[in-house]
Amino acid sequence: MVGDSIAQMMKMKNSIYQKIHRTAMKIMHAIYHPLRGGDSTSNSVGATQRADLSFGVAVKPKPITNQGKLNNLKYGKSNIGKTGCIPIAIYNVLVLKSAEPRNASVQAGAQEGAQAGAQGDAQEVAKAGAQNDYVVVPEFEDIVERVKSLKAPLFGGRMGTDPYMIDAILLDYGVGTKEITNRLELTAEMDEAENGTLFLITQWNDIRRPLKGIHAYVVEKHADDRWACYNLVYREYPTRATNLTEMLGCGRLIVANKIL
Repeated sequence: MVGDSIAQMMKMKNSIYQKIHRTAMKIMHAIYHPLRGGDSTSNSVGATQRADLSFGVAVKPKPITNQGKLNNLKYGKSNIGKTGCIPIAIYNVLVLKSAEPRNASVQAGAQEGAQAGAQGDAQEVAKAGAQNDYVVVPEFEDIVERVKSLKAPLFGGRMGTDPYMIDAILLDYGVGTKEITNRLELTAEMDEAENGTLFLITQWNDIRRPLKGIHAYVVEKHADDRWACYNLVYREYPTRATNLTEMLGCGRLIVANKIL
């Protein structure tokens, strides 16, 4: 009985907290977007970066795990390395969702696509993917442009991206999500998740120091009940965590999106 009361109080507290946070996001949008009148900075990814990060190539791309190396990529008035964690997380979801071929002929498609990509023929890349039913991950700049078109960047990207727009952005790519704002509910969902389940988690970096901002990352459940974490910390490889508490550290959950 006492446990139920505590759980109810925590749920109510989280609900009030989420309403305040959502209201703050709406105020930021209301103040900034009517005034900005367009974004004067471009969001271009050079050919070298595109090749290095496998953007838009019809062979199996890799998730981005080291955001800190992308300071040269524009994100509105900021840059991806500084405030682009949500576009990166969107990209990583699409990469991980496309990792499993949809049919057995995908190997031929990957080989044809790789050859066409090496020759720089974009049309042949698309043709190879279509003929072999291969999931082609969109180029990173396409994701950035979609995020901007949905007015998700906050203050021109200076304060990152509105985490409550993640479901709409992913849905734009045909990926459904379940939004979770309660930590207890998220813990239960993660405990019951099957291997390969993805969550996109957004949190405050340090609840004691709000000016440290927020961070978003993707986690994937593995067979040993541990989680591969993509861009949780900046490494050249996915890091590992055993549970949500370990992931959040000194931070606090804002919203999680379970990928359906």
